[in-house]
Amino acid sequence: MTATQLTGARAGARLDRLPPSRWHRRLTFTVGIGAFFDLYEIFLGGVLAAVLAERWHLDHTARSWVIAAGFLGMFVGANVLSVLADRFGRRRMFLVNLGAYSLCSLLCAFAPNAEWLIALRFLAGLGLGAELVLVDTYLAEFLPRAVRGRYIAWAYTFGFLGVPVAAFVGARLVATRELFGVEGWRWLLVAGALGAAFIQLMRARLPESPRWLAVHGRAEEAARIVTDIEERVARETGETLPSVAVEAEVPQ
Repeated sequence: MTATQLTGARAGARLDRLPPSRWHRRLTFTVGIGAFFDLYEIFLGGVLAAVLAERWHLDHTARSWVIAAGFLGMFVGANVLSVLADRFGRRRMFLVNLGAYSLCSLLCAFAPNAEWLIALRFLAGLGLGAELVLVDTYLAEFLPRAVRGRYIAWAYTFGFLGVPVAAFVGARLVATRELFGVEGWRWLLVAGALGAAFIQLMRARLPESPRWLAVHGRAEEAARIVTDIEERVARETGETLPSVAVEAEVPQ
């Protein structure tokens, strides 16, 4: 085992043996709620296509593109941004993902025609593409082994709320037609953009994955983050942390 692998194994072992705490639950919520916008955006495509078919006199092809543009962007984003997360870090790409989605979703709200809306929905989907992949990866690298599956399931539960919320809010806003002089469907896009921007601020305080740092030779930074997490968990649980056991040979 190389020195880098050993450092990563030690960081992983220290995190895996921690008891579940409020810190882990906050982390799960902050990371998992990002999946909300992924599913919100998927459902929103159908709402927009139905509403704009009448208002912008869209034909069948244009309606299909309003829905498909977001999916196409997600496909490209999942294949590109997830690779960049391995190179530039989980935390950084989390911020890039939601930041791009928030900006492009806000611009969608001001789209003057179907062509602009389709192009901007593609870019918004591009930002969301790697979201679900990163949710899995980031949480798996932080959560203790004993509760990892359960907490990741909670994270996706938060995400699945995006569908009923989009349906309920969409019905209300679209039925309103206009709110403060702005068409209701545009408010759906503004709501997604502002919600993502708020989560962006919450995520700005997330630590980088110690396992990723260790793999990239930043052992001291990884150890510092793990120590901080250990201190937080010890304070919150009031327990003495279990000892660390790493089955690895020290490199010669």
